[in-house]
Amino acid sequence: MSILAGKLGRISSGSADQFGTVYHFIEIGGQRIEKAVVPGYLEGFVEENIGKDIEVSYAKGAAGNSMICAIRCADGRVERVPASFANRTIIWVVMMRALVAVVIAAVLFFGVAIAVIGVLGRRFESLAETAGVVVALLGAGWFVLTPLRIAARMSAARNALR
Repeated sequence: MSILAGKLGRISSGSADQFGTVYHFIEIGGQRIEKAVVPGYLEGFVEENIGKDIEVSYAKGAAGNSMICAIRCADGRVERVPASFANRTIIWVVMMRALVAVVIAAVLFFGVAIAVIGVLGRRFESLAETAGVVVALLGAGWFVLTPLRIAARMSAARNALR
């Protein structure tokens, strides 16, 4: 979670995605937030404060992007991403990652099992299966649980500006 304060300067071109508008950068006080994702709810507040002093709270995402979670506007009011948006975002990411994790787990399981059998021979087949399961579960678990770290960051960024 990071907070950046200063005059809202240049905003690069952006493109829409499922979370909002992704800008190449947003410049605040001479510093840039790269790959800034502005949720639709906050989009109007960003546009109306161009050239004014603001404060922005954001969290780093999994793909290296920066999710804008709260804005203190020039008039002093604080606008936050609704909690429901953050929850939907995390649920969507966890579901997509869970689907990919199944494929990763299968590849890891078979890859490790085949490698152990290839190195140690057929008599260690049960060891190969166990090693494959352990590696598959660890890999898939890490992949699925990573969004929970992002959720904690988003929550902290959402509540950082008072």
